[in-house]
Amino acid sequence: MLIQALVTPSKSRELKLARMIKRIILLANSFHKIEFFHILKTLNVEADRKSNKAITLGHGEMLVNNEVQRAHLP
Repeated sequence: MLIQALVTPSKSRELKLARMIKRIILLANSFHKIEFFHILKTLNVEADRKSNKAITLGHGEMLVNNEVQRAHLP
């Protein structure tokens, strides 16, 4: 949904989505070049599996070699 909103801007966005889009654009502007594109879930099964696993991670946790580890964040 975010990628679609980035590549085809629309004025009728939900407020939360509009805030995320604005933040993404601000961060993207710090890169020399950046491209956004959508890959169908069926064509990217491994990335989808990892993203679903990442959703379950707690604050300060990260997935390394398929194992949950605690990140040392300031």
